[in-house]
Amino acid sequence: MEAAADVKPSVAAGEQHEKSGRVCAKDFESEAYLKTLDPLVQRLQADIPQGRYDRKGLGQLVAQLLQFMEDALGVNALPPKPFPKLPVKLLEDVSPDGPLYLIAAHCHSVVKQRGLKRVDFSNPGRRKEHLEILASLRRELAREGHLRQPHVHLHPSLPAGDLPRLQRIVEQLGGELAASEGAPGVTHMVLPFGPDGDPDDGQEYMRVLRREGTTARVHFWYTPDSYDKNLPADVAPEKIEPDKRIRGPWRVYVRWVTDSGKFNEWCNPIDYETEEALAEQERLGPVLPPEPTGAPVPGPADPTARVAAADAGDEPSAKRVRLDAPPGAAGVAAAAAGPRTEIALGAGERLAPGLTRQALLAPDRRALDGAAPGLNLSQGQLGRGDAGAAPLAPRPPDTGMAGETGATRELFRVPMHAAWFRYEAVHETERNALPDFFNNATSVTKNPTMYKETRNLIVDLYRRDVRRRLTFTEARRQLVGDAAALQRIFEFLEEWGLVNFQAPGGGAAADADFDVAPDGLPSGVRINALGGPPGGDALLRLPRATPTAMLSGGGDGGALGLATRRNRFGRLPAEAASMQARFYCNAMPWVDCTAVRYHCTRIPDIDLCPDAFAEGRFPPGCTAADFIRIDAADPKAQAQGWSDQELLLLLEGVELYGDSWADIAEHVGTKSQVQCITHFLQLPIEDEFLADLAPSARAGQPVPEPGASTRAGDGDTGAGHAGSAADPIPFADAGNPVMAQASWLVSMVGARVGAAAAQRALEVLCEDDPALAAEVGRAGGGGAAEPAGSGPVPAAQAGSADGSGAAAPNGNAADDQAQAAAGSGAGGGCDPGAGGSAAGAPGTPAMANGHAPKAADRPVPAARVRVAAAAALGAAAVRARLLADEEDREAQRLAAEAVELLKGKVEAKAALLDQLDDVLARETLSLEAARDQVFRERLELARRKAEAAAASAQLQAQAIGLQNAQAAFQAQQAAAAGQEPNWGTVQPESLKVRDLLIPSTDGCSLPLRIFTPLSAGSFPVIVWYHGGGFVMGGLNSHTFMAANVAKACAAVVVAVDYRLAPEHPFPTAVNDCWAAYLWAIDNLGAIDGREPVVVAGNSAGGNLAAVVAQKARQHGGRAASTLAAQVLICPALDLAELNTPSYDEFKDDPFESKADLEWFWQQYLQGKDPAQPEVSPLRSLNLEGLPPCLVLTAEVDALRDEAEQYAARLETSGVKTRLRRFKGHWHNSMLQDNIFSDSTQLCYPDIAAFLQDVCSGSL
Repeated sequence: MEAAADVKPSVAAGEQHEKSGRVCAKDFESEAYLKTLDPLVQRLQADIPQGRYDRKGLGQLVAQLLQFMEDALGVNALPPKPFPKLPVKLLEDVSPDGPLYLIAAHCHSVVKQRGLKRVDFSNPGRRKEHLEILASLRRELAREGHLRQPHVHLHPSLPAGDLPRLQRIVEQLGGELAASEGAPGVTHMVLPFGPDGDPDDGQEYMRVLRREGTTARVHFWYTPDSYDKNLPADVAPEKIEPDKRIRGPWRVYVRWVTDSGKFNEWCNPIDYETEEALAEQERLGPVLPPEPTGAPVPGPADPTARVAAADAGDEPSAKRVRLDAPPGAAGVAAAAAGPRTEIALGAGERLAPGLTRQALLAPDRRALDGAAPGLNLSQGQLGRGDAGAAPLAPRPPDTGMAGETGATRELFRVPMHAAWFRYEAVHETERNALPDFFNNATSVTKNPTMYKETRNLIVDLYRRDVRRRLTFTEARRQLVGDAAALQRIFEFLEEWGLVNFQAPGGGAAADADFDVAPDGLPSGVRINALGGPPGGDALLRLPRATPTAMLSGGGDGGALGLATRRNRFGRLPAEAASMQARFYCNAMPWVDCTAVRYHCTRIPDIDLCPDAFAEGRFPPGCTAADFIRIDAADPKAQAQGWSDQELLLLLEGVELYGDSWADIAEHVGTKSQVQCITHFLQLPIEDEFLADLAPSARAGQPVPEPGASTRAGDGDTGAGHAGSAADPIPFADAGNPVMAQASWLVSMVGARVGAAAAQRALEVLCEDDPALAAEVGRAGGGGAAEPAGSGPVPAAQAGSADGSGAAAPNGNAADDQAQAAAGSGAGGGCDPGAGGSAAGAPGTPAMANGHAPKAADRPVPAARVRVAAAAALGAAAVRARLLADEEDREAQRLAAEAVELLKGKVEAKAALLDQLDDVLARETLSLEAARDQVFRERLELARRKAEAAAASAQLQAQAIGLQNAQAAFQAQQAAAAGQEPNWGTVQPESLKVRDLLIPSTDGCSLPLRIFTPLSAGSFPVIVWYHGGGFVMGGLNSHTFMAANVAKACAAVVVAVDYRLAPEHPFPTAVNDCWAAYLWAIDNLGAIDGREPVVVAGNSAGGNLAAVVAQKARQHGGRAASTLAAQVLICPALDLAELNTPSYDEFKDDPFESKADLEWFWQQYLQGKDPAQPEVSPLRSLNLEGLPPCLVLTAEVDALRDEAEQYAARLETSGVKTRLRRFKGHWHNSMLQDNIFSDSTQLCYPDIAAFLQDVCSGSL
């Protein structure tokens, strides 16, 4: 296997370095690391002052996030794993505008939106919410360009059977598959192993990334970057080998894909480079230098491009040599290649996300050689033969477009009227169009930064393919926030042509005349017809409008854009359906809640999906009462119409529920509230009856339809003129019903008929007043007035007035048609003398065609108008007074009825209140009697309890005395019968052994057996709890274990014979063990003991020892300070869930099966909660502050995994912990000295060494 120069094996001289994704919290609490966070914290405090950031909290957030990703998404995490881990280099970039800034700001927005105190990734109870936060973080990082996915090509030489699996791994990790090696953007090429197979020789190697004082940051081969560790500098290689960048794509073995899938993150491709790739890099010379500090850290597309540079003068090597290579081989190769001085090392100027400007020291001469072949950038406008012959144009001075850096800038074409747009700034036009994003800078969802980022992302999405139309749905998938606000931004950009301008149906045609790039562009500027990265200015181009379009004012960009009422106030149903807004949940931004959502009435722009509403994810200060359910109307369902069954259900719902449209819509089932209301208003329920009641314009003729003309001709005065729908009718929409009725009557008759009727009405008003008639006659200029009572004009006189000179044949004016017409039209009854003197009177109209002018043609005298007005007002006043009197009487009558009704209601209420008072009085008496009875019963019960307690105490004292006597008698019998405990290989003469009884917490006697070394002096004390599944075992069965511990450790061992289940279930055993520990620390001198005091146990005893250690920490005082350590041998630490891999692996173990363990735990618990910490210490939420611990496990043991998990949690919590797994051993076999004669196969030396370190203070 080949390794980097000066690569040292990770296992050397018996030393083993842990390789795991476990995070060391101390690394993120060190002063050196916190100092690097100062610029970032200052930036956060300036931008988000309400966030209250500090470097300690930020370091803790990074450590918790890394540990959470390892626990939830790492190699040992349980499925499902919804997405891969974030690259660790994103969290190592502490630049003020790097990805860590975005992560901290996003966590603050989550805290503010959900009303949390802080985002605590270490809380296992919020795993689902933390995964949601991590998913939104991935989208934000991808949108900002920090998280980029690799473009992987699987070589055709790979086995065909492995290709589907490899493709699935790449897709699960978020990578993109390339069809061919030459596809654009390929970053990794995966090849099969060579003839020798996998180059991994089984040895573990590491290389140094950087040094910081006495520590070195190392990377272990064939592990992801999240497994990098800080080790002492003396155990690490001398040479610093930071990550490198290469020319072209990485050529890696297939193991790179499989290992990445196993760890659920992209591994470092340097560890998997092929031999051919290394040889090619050696031939080409040194690799590219690392990116300067401060540049954005690449994502998975280049996960090995690190920001950290090597020490001064230490150039990274691209060549890997074997361990047996001659010394200095790598240094010779690097020196032969020489340094690369094209780009100046150091921090560059960041222009945009993913874009950094650097100084060019020694440019490539081939790029400046005018004779060298160039690349045709004319987009097909220049021929191949002309590209090389054209001379290079001199660079124009101060063009102002290419910039000082000389970097190529890609131009983005927008319409001329949007030339104000700048990618890096916000124009005043945008502020005026969307003021809500700029009025409140402290808002999380609507602020200038949010607007600019959202706007630029939408523009970038469109620029990926400007020939394809971008829809809001596609853009919405990449955005997070209020859907309505996002849609307003999208519509604003589309209205100004910043997106979809070149797409089909947009503002620019595909074959526009201006597609050819203009001449004279400055050097360094090229046109990207298919869009490109952000940063381009506007090419001012606008399609020419045709004269027809300008005159019609239609189309996009028309000159006469007239706004009609339809355009301003409404759309057609089809348009409204096509432009329906989408709503997304504020608590779960990836959920579309357009169909059914819950809208907040207290805080605007807050909508929740049904799942979030059911889970109670309300904003701070809001409850379920502050939300209303909104069902969106389905345009498709509305267009389908109403079936007979739905109409029947609608009418039935109206009858059942009245105005409760929510219940009516639920009763219909297939329609929303809005659809039900709209359809009900459109039902023709009373149309036919109203048509029958409407009067006709003429007897025997139907009422004309609205909008239809009823005029037969100019001479038709019998039918009214309704006019067309466009003709205005005065007072048609008046609120006064009288005026509305009058306008309708006017619309039903002709203008001539209306004028004649008005004239005749005025004349009739004058007939009853002779004085008024004379005044009207003088005002009309018709000669002397006829005396009152003279009667109508004779027929002959009427005929002469008409100019005919002859009377009617019958001599009767009443029967004369012409006279009747004249009388009705001219009102001759009011002016009898006007006919005789009309011809010669001055001021009268002249004769025309031999006929006198009609009276109707003369103007109405002012006196007649005044008379008519006075009469009308008088009649109206009289009528109004009569109506007012009638209304007054009706109001008095109704008021009297209301008073009588209220009087009756008050009397009824008074009667009910009287009855209620009687009921309450009776209930009060009953409650007082019951209270007295309860008081007497409680006194009697207290007396009986006192008597029972006294009797119980007396009996208990007698029982303790009896038990002590019985124990002494049994000991004498055992001695007389020669029965001895199981001493194993330890002889009883080597230790002093004595038995005694102590009181437990409940007063019962608790047997102890104390083992003391024979030598003089005081010894450390070990309180020993035997195993047996809480059901079996005792002092005699486990004497050999306690004796071996006492002999090996030279300590006093206090063996506890706690009471067993099922006769004494939980918590009896815990109380006995706690009482024994307290007795031991209080009687150290009596048992020849001294501090330190250690608790130890095997199997179930290990469980009790761990519980006693946690109780001592909780109790505090001398109980906590005296306890120095804990020893757990094959302990049972989680009785709640028996689902670890070791349980499944050894569920049929003949010594200790899973069924046996379940039976033991059932006997011990007997229905009590197994998840409480005093039963399952592994489930304790806080393990900090516990004494040092030694955990010993057996390889073939169902309890193995939970014990090792407990050790890992102790170490993570800062507790000094030692863990050893005995290979080939089964449960408690490392204690069986009668089976294993080799001391290395037993655990007693480990216990003795651990106790020695405790006594010496090294732990």
